[in-house]
Amino acid sequence: MEAREQEQAALKAKAERQAADIRAAIDKQQKYVSALNAEVKRLIAEEEERQRRLAEERARAAAAAAAARRGRPATPVGDLPAGHPEAVDIALRYLGVPYVWGGASPSGFDCSGLCMYVYAQIGISLPRTSAAQFQAGAHIPPDRLDLLRPGDLVFFGTDGDPSRVHHVGIYAGDGNYIHAPQMGDVVKVSSLTERIASRGDYVGASRF
Repeated sequence: MEAREQEQAALKAKAERQAADIRAAIDKQQKYVSALNAEVKRLIAEEEERQRRLAEERARAAAAAAAARRGRPATPVGDLPAGHPEAVDIALRYLGVPYVWGGASPSGFDCSGLCMYVYAQIGISLPRTSAAQFQAGAHIPPDRLDLLRPGDLVFFGTDGDPSRVHHVGIYAGDGNYIHAPQMGDVVKVSSLTERIASRGDYVGASRF
């Protein structure tokens, strides 16, 4: 009987050691996963910061190039109007509406038609084309991304040339904008900072 009890005690002790080993292995694995997650978050944050700095550098370069060409003078910061953040909520209603060349209604929008339609709903009449809209309102130069507010119109020019504006969208905040991109696409939200970093065609914004 004593031998059986000793055997059972030995088995119990072995099971407890195995359980402790398993717990230690699980704890080690959890610490490894936590460390890995922290490293992934750090790398993502570094890449986001790199993209932000690159976008700002590209914007400054575009501003310098624009100064040598025909561009709009910047509106003094103190003279900038409050803007119309409510335009963002209105524009978001039309996500998914197809792009239609010359379109300016919920059945189909082109880029300037979307902006014109949205602003008409808050009592502001905008010119029809993106180039004309660029010349309207208070101007925010492309190197002052920090001044952008939701509802501002953001503009893009061929090769970053403000005299060749070809696209416009509505700034939505957090580095994003709402626009009707091109044929075969729909009204959607895109990253302004990524576009600046990859294409460098941002030429500034207008506020009304």
